[in-house]
Amino acid sequence: MSVRAVFLDFGGTLAHRDPEVWDVFIDVCRRSGFTVTKADVSRGRVLADRTHRSEMFPTRELMEEFWTGWFRLILENLAIPGADELARRIYAEVKRRSKLQLYPDVPDALEALRGEVRTLGVVSNYNCMLESYCNDLGIAGFFDFILASDLVRSHKPDSGIFKLAVSEAGYSASECLHVGDSPWADFEGARRAGLRAILIDRVGLPHSSGSIDDLRRLVDILKKA
Repeated sequence: MSVRAVFLDFGGTLAHRDPEVWDVFIDVCRRSGFTVTKADVSRGRVLADRTHRSEMFPTRELMEEFWTGWFRLILENLAIPGADELARRIYAEVKRRSKLQLYPDVPDALEALRGEVRTLGVVSNYNCMLESYCNDLGIAGFFDFILASDLVRSHKPDSGIFKLAVSEAGYSASECLHVGDSPWADFEGARRAGLRAILIDRVGLPHSSGSIDDLRRLVDILKKA
């Protein structure tokens, strides 16, 4: 059965921060006397993502609380002492230094995807700023819908947000493909909801599932299918 709809994650798939959030994370840890690799961060994130889910943020203070709590859990999963204070320093550095921008392959990939599938959507664990960020980056017009987990009250890997995306697309789950950078939230979550899934790995981390490292490769996969 052919793929009629493609859903894309946002952070780590379409856009990133420069410098990357995790580069800042690693740098602050290093300057604090702790050696952390990207593979360590990925391992810590998988564990933290299973229990730490975002909600709508009515105030900046609550958003800061979420981010510092997430960083703290990752640090604790890596057995790094003083996680609470270090997490706050990491958040402050990310806020000061890291700016949002598209990956270089994204504009060409989105242009090509619009010609390959009938429906294109964003399905992301993100806050209420997601659509605004897509507008600011000039990509909102490529998408038929944009689903932010905070607004729909369902967070990947929960099936609810995937089922809502399938409903928005108007096709069966097996005709929909989700692409994201989290093995747990994106790849496993989509597959458990009955969708097809592809992992995008832009940093070359070890994992058991097949993956792509450039969103333009997705177009080649769809053409072959």
